[in-house]
Amino acid sequence: MSDIFLCYGSEDREQVRILAEALTQEGWSVSWNRAIPVDKTWKEVFATELAAARGLVVVWSAKSAKRKWVIEEVEEGIRRRLPIFQALIDRASPPLQFQSRQSINLLGWDGGTSSPAFQNLVRHIRQVLRQPSPQETPEPEPAQEPPELRAPVSRKMVNTIGMRFVKIPAGTFLMGSATTAEGDEDELPQHQVTLSQPFYLQTTPVTQGQWVEVMGENPAFFHECGEDCPVEHVSWEEAQEFIAKLNDLEGTDEYRLPTEAEWEYACRAGSTGQFCYGDQEAGLKNYAWYEDNSGEGTNPVSRLRPNAWGLYDMHGNVFEWCLDWYGEYPSGPVTDPQGPASGEHRVLRGGSWNSPVEDVRSAYRLRLNPDYRYQHEGFRVARNK
Repeated sequence: MSDIFLCYGSEDREQVRILAEALTQEGWSVSWNRAIPVDKTWKEVFATELAAARGLVVVWSAKSAKRKWVIEEVEEGIRRRLPIFQALIDRASPPLQFQSRQSINLLGWDGGTSSPAFQNLVRHIRQVLRQPSPQETPEPEPAQEPPELRAPVSRKMVNTIGMRFVKIPAGTFLMGSATTAEGDEDELPQHQVTLSQPFYLQTTPVTQGQWVEVMGENPAFFHECGEDCPVEHVSWEEAQEFIAKLNDLEGTDEYRLPTEAEWEYACRAGSTGQFCYGDQEAGLKNYAWYEDNSGEGTNPVSRLRPNAWGLYDMHGNVFEWCLDWYGEYPSGPVTDPQGPASGEHRVLRGGSWNSPVEDVRSAYRLRLNPDYRYQHEGFRVARNK
């Protein structure tokens, strides 16, 4: 079963290939490259694949709008009551009978998944299809990241309410900042941390829709942002309540908050720079919603680039609660640290929509009382196995 059946004219094949790859990066399975076996007709193959799809995306151009088989495919999708999404790749209009349907303008789209035009299409698809179909699939390696930053083993899983997780490999890294020139004093000393066990981490912060699914109400200050925006205005204690109910819902005890060390390790994804991609501030807008580009509020998750391990919004959007009590860093190497046994404050990481550049760095730490809530605090969920 595929999520999306792509309908197009053969003249537009290269642009459609780029669209199919971009949709796949968003987690959708796509049927588009149809080979016709010698013992089958085009209509037989088309009917089989369309019957297995959850929605149809038709790519209209000056040429595809004149192709009889393209029109027949769309009409068959309508007859089967599939959701139809229309994308325009040039200045041509859809055939007359389809002009009353909304179309997304992809004219001039360069193939980038963070493009507002492409994300507009994704938003419409997600509103109807909700989530990509649940399945465990190999994690694609982002083309923009150097090979040494990629996880050697990385697989995805999706739970019963559509929360997506990526497997983070065990490993060793340098946690914190080397000097106060790089970061705050509480980020010192930089020290070696070994995480002896792999774990799963949610690919995005918990969304408003996921919170409502589990808790039945929406505490978010930015509730008008929508169900794909991160839930915020939740305390550490309330995050724990969510996790307890999620464990009950799925009949497990494996869900939890990530430790502070796990969070930084996953955020860095092999990088030793200030951010998951390196040190240059100019690239931050491609990965983070922060004070320079957020529009003074949260934004839908996974709209910007993921890090090398497939994690979105690790920088910015909302601060994320970690499991640990806040404490000073050790002076030597440690394995599987979980912070002090007790304390006054819990740790948050990642920065938020109203943070300056220096507060969305991989090493930046924030501490707050565990019952404190505000509109820049959310969380993402970890899972043991």
